[in-house]
Amino acid sequence: MVLIFGSFSLFGNYSRIELSSGAIANIRDTEPLVADLVGGSVIGLVAGLIGGANRIHRGGLTALPCSVATISAGIIGGLIYQCNKKEFIGAYKATIIAVLLEFYHMRITLILAKSFDWH
Repeated sequence: MVLIFGSFSLFGNYSRIELSSGAIANIRDTEPLVADLVGGSVIGLVAGLIGGANRIHRGGLTALPCSVATISAGIIGGLIYQCNKKEFIGAYKATIIAVLLEFYHMRITLILAKSFDWH
């Protein structure tokens, strides 16, 4: 399962949509979260590490925050899995968590990318 979800995380890095503003949207953070919620903490963490390592290796302005967000997805999903007594939380709650995780990803990108002058 680690190889399957790790591969999905890599696929999420490379399957992307380029927006008209030049930004790139992808689904890299979703795979570790789903791996956690379906298969458990270790699987999600390793999938997050695979996706995060690949993202930082690719470089760029947002490499660090994107890597941190992907690895965090593997950790957060694992914590939720453990708190829910190792049972799947359901599609509705998983969707809410995925949306909140993307808000977290955007926030951490703004903080770590240092692309703005905050004065």
